Amino acid sequence: EEHHLELRLRCALELAKNTAFYARQCISAAQQVKATGRTKFSVDALLASTLSDGPALEAFFASAGFRSYEAALKEEVMDSTKPGKYASLPHIMALANVVGLRIRSIYPM
Repeated sequence: EEHHLELRLRCALELAKNTAFYARQCISAAQQVKATGRTKFSVDALLASTLSDGPALEAFFASAGFRSYEAALKEEVMDSTKPGKYASLPHIMALANVVGLRIRSIYPM
């Protein structure tokens, strides 16, 4: 349990260092999901679902598009350094890179 602070810091550093990469990955995934026709949600709504509540969502909804998502992701990095915050999709992606393992996230239907 003492390693959670180290993992939180490493994850935040990974996201801060490679913000544009993680933004492109999330945008690409949202566009692919939308292209399948299996969802009625817009790409922006899908992107918003990858962020946790708070300053990151506010930054994203300030304006749409790649730049706003990248700015929101930067807010997410700063917010993730606070204890007790939930991990969002970009955090899980960064953590997988930090530990060098695949991470599977399972949500109930």
